[in-house]
Amino acid sequence: MSRYIDAEKLKKDIFIPLTISYDETVWLLNKTIDDQPTADVRKNIHAKKVIGGGECDGATCWFECSHCHGTVDIEDAYCKHCGAVLEYEK
Repeated sequence: MSRYIDAEKLKKDIFIPLTISYDETVWLLNKTIDDQPTADVRKNIHAKKVIGGGECDGATCWFECSHCHGTVDIEDAYCKHCGAVLEYEK
């Protein structure tokens, strides 16, 4: 599976001794790359789950994401339209 790593950190972590063979160099490079932590590449957007449709027979009709105003379900943790992390607004 693909993953993102911090290229600048990788450059600082690479150290190849001049006395090792080609096969050892390839192994060491692969190990150094594999040991890099996965980078945090997406800034999380936080939004509220707000009542969008009032009430029908005492129940809420629908909820909206406060960021993009897309319709979301009450049990959604993320907006299916913009990807925002949803919190319920009381």
